Amino acid sequence: AGAVLALAGGEASPGVAMLAGGAAVSMTVLRVLARLVMAAGGVALGAGCMMAARPLVLLALVSALGAGGVLTPGSALGAALAAPLLVAVPLRLAGARRLRFAGARPGPADPAWAAAGRSLILPMLMIGELPSLVVLAASLVLSEPEVALLGVTLRVSSLVALGSRSLVAALSPRVSAAWARGGAAEVQAVGRAVPVLAAPATLAVVALVWVAAPALLGVLGEAYRPGAWALRVLVLAPLASAFVGPSLLVLTAAGRAGEGGRAALLAVPALCALTWLGAWQGVIGVAIGVVAAQLFWEGALAFRTARCVGVSLWLPLWPPLRPRRPAPPR
Repeated sequence: AGAVLALAGGEASPGVAMLAGGAAVSMTVLRVLARLVMAAGGVALGAGCMMAARPLVLLALVSALGAGGVLTPGSALGAALAAPLLVAVPLRLAGARRLRFAGARPGPADPAWAAAGRSLILPMLMIGELPSLVVLAASLVLSEPEVALLGVTLRVSSLVALGSRSLVAALSPRVSAAWARGGAAEVQAVGRAVPVLAAPATLAVVALVWVAAPALLGVLGEAYRPGAWALRVLVLAPLASAFVGPSLLVLTAAGRAGEGGRAALLAVPALCALTWLGAWQGVIGVAIGVVAAQLFWEGALAFRTARCVGVSLWLPLWPPLRPRRPAPPR
């Protein structure tokens, strides 16, 4: 919200700035809820609401505003704020039987989904809202054309991570079932399947991006070609993530989602600080800062998963660390 005011040179109203911040908050709420529903076995429901329902609702709201002649920056931001919440309500109702955290005290056989949801708020900023966080932090230093270039390269690089993220979403119910069935030993085998499958495929895509980066950005306009090296650096982040299993998912299934929240409590400020410092060196400096923060985030998650749950999800098959407090199967 502060970056919106800074970019507008103080001309933006506080209300517009609050709408911009509210839109990021509402999107984070939807991401947390969708991830919980997917972890509880509702992959189609959670992913469908995230991938299809939200854009369709947003398009409908913006079309209605445009038809009514009231499509202003403020109303567009209001639509971006309302769309995730409008999708979150039916998702919450449809997923109530799976989540069972509304008005019910979780028993020993039920995961404490309410506590898990609170713990996942900050991790969702690192996973789903990273481009928005980076652009907001960098916009305090970069010029408007550089902000546009950064936004494009971040979105293109995030497409590289879609494969491994989709694989994690597809395996969500299997990870939960594996933990309930056999604990760490079962989860180890299921979780390792993600980097084994995702790492080679992501490596091939990253190699293609490195070769074709200028052409890829040139499709969007000649002004974006100078961002080729920033894009090449940024795709190293999803490549690093592809070599690690679904640590956050395993922690959540094991009832240790708070460990992911504690890792994000350090990673989110590190991301913002490295982005802001890197911005003084231009878009390429931001890209280096983003990759450094992402490496820190993935390393912290993998370490906590090995230390607290006894599951090592790094692609290299070294033995997992001994868990500090072995968590029994649910």
